[in-house]
Amino acid sequence: MRNKTLIYTNETRLSLQISFNNEWANAVNQSIAELQKITGELSDEQLRKFLSAPSTLCAELLIAAKREYEEYMANLPKSVRLSSTFSDGGLMNAVMALHKALNQKKPAQMIDKTIITNGKCSFDADGKEELRKECSVFGGERAAKVWKLSQNAAKALNELQAEIQGNSAFADAVECWGRWQGFITINDSKTERYQANPNLLNTLLSEKE
Repeated sequence: MRNKTLIYTNETRLSLQISFNNEWANAVNQSIAELQKITGELSDEQLRKFLSAPSTLCAELLIAAKREYEEYMANLPKSVRLSSTFSDGGLMNAVMALHKALNQKKPAQMIDKTIITNGKCSFDADGKEELRKECSVFGGERAAKVWKLSQNAAKALNELQAEIQGNSAFADAVECWGRWQGFITINDSKTERYQANPNLLNTLLSEKE
């Protein structure tokens, strides 16, 4: 973002993403509590693996469990060792089922900025700041100027639309002009049909790096 300043923040999108992240953190913490009833206490790194690669976590847990089993069996009579076999006790199935159930609660459009620290999932101030950047548009002088002009044009179009409402020929002409280059968008709002569009500001020739 060298030499670029904040032009626009989509507060509605930001608010939605903050809600998504708070709800996700709560869901993850509930799953962590259930998970550790099955596996025992896990490190932060292991919890991150549960979220991103549960099969890898299961493999690690099974290796550790088998090692403990073998160490225990080594001190028992041979007859006992021969009559016993190692079992994962359904650990992998339980962990994978828990992971699947958790993922079903994750919003498809969520930008995940949660973190795992001290055995808990949290959404902190740093995560909120990162989300604000994700939901914002930054640009240079030209982008700022185009944004201001687009806002002014959208305002004028809305005023014009209100005055010629009912005359379809003029309304169609306004709508065609309003779509010029995509810097003005058209929506179903009755009070603000035309709006400035910030999402194309980075396509301006002088804004490309």
